Amino acid sequence: MSIPRMVMFLRMDSRQIASLRTLLELLFIIVFFLPMVPPLYAQDWVALHGLTSSEFQQEFNNLVGQGYRLKDLSGYAVDNSARYAAIWDKTTGSAWEARHGLTSSEYQQEFNNLVGQGYRLTRINGYEVGGIVYFAAIWENKLGPAWEARYGLTSSEYQQEFNNLIGQGYRLIWVSGYSQGTEARYAAIWDKTTGSAWEARHGLTSPEYQQEFNNLVIEDYRLTCVSGYTVSGQDYYAAIWEQTDGPGWVARHGILAADYQVVFDQIVSQGYVPVQVDGYSGDGSGRFAATWVLPGTSCWLAGGLDGDCDVDGSDLALLVANTDLWDLSVFAVNFGKLANSQ
Repeated sequence: MSIPRMVMFLRMDSRQIASLRTLLELLFIIVFFLPMVPPLYAQDWVALHGLTSSEFQQEFNNLVGQGYRLKDLSGYAVDNSARYAAIWDKTTGSAWEARHGLTSSEYQQEFNNLVGQGYRLTRINGYEVGGIVYFAAIWENKLGPAWEARYGLTSSEYQQEFNNLIGQGYRLIWVSGYSQGTEARYAAIWDKTTGSAWEARHGLTSPEYQQEFNNLVIEDYRLTCVSGYTVSGQDYYAAIWEQTDGPGWVARHGILAADYQVVFDQIVSQGYVPVQVDGYSGDGSGRFAATWVLPGTSCWLAGGLDGDCDVDGSDLALLVANTDLWDLSVFAVNFGKLANSQ
């Protein structure tokens, strides 16, 4: 016995057929092409990390097209491949240029070309990948005081240039440490300006850096630049602090690449804005040192602290003495106020 089949016919006029075709075309576009559209960002800043060179360039083009300016850029090696971390701000300003993946000779050529057009170097970052040193840098076409920049300096050469330029009235505003084979190298920028007291250190191990950090922030110094770099398997840090007023801030170093996004999200969820992120190879999988500020404040709260976070010296000593100070623990004191982040 055969089972009769039921066939349903849908009768449509030409307009309905055209509408259906349009709907199907729209669905096709959504399914196949929408994932290719670059993301649109609504916030005033964007921070990304772990980008390959091509991914960084793609994000760069996308964000610049949306009106963002690159404010901070760091290159680093992960499993012998270059990765990039960067921060963009949605602000206006003078003309600017950025480059990444430059060899030493390519960097010098770009430097000469842009400086000849009136640009000033505002960021330089050195990083070694597969035995070759590369540079990432940002220039801005703006007026300012006399300035000097150096790169490829050994520790002793860097100290000599430091002493020489400081003696001429310059102050260090940026430093980047990086490896070249089994030795450390330094790139730095100095401005001939006056201002608040400042301190700089380089060649510090993680415990030495933490100790200097604690000592200086107790004296109301703020971290303005930190550079992590790995030489022969050992992590080192170079940093600059200024004794100046400003918003509340948080700094972390030695953050494993696998943990960085969690740490970042926790800090940003409290209202902080990233101002610097520095990637370095660490054990080969990548590590980060970073700084965030809390706009509109002069005291930062983290780690579950409540109240106005006013403490005196004895409270500070007690808290420091009873806190495990390791790579992810920092303290900052601003205007007599303390906050602890672990």
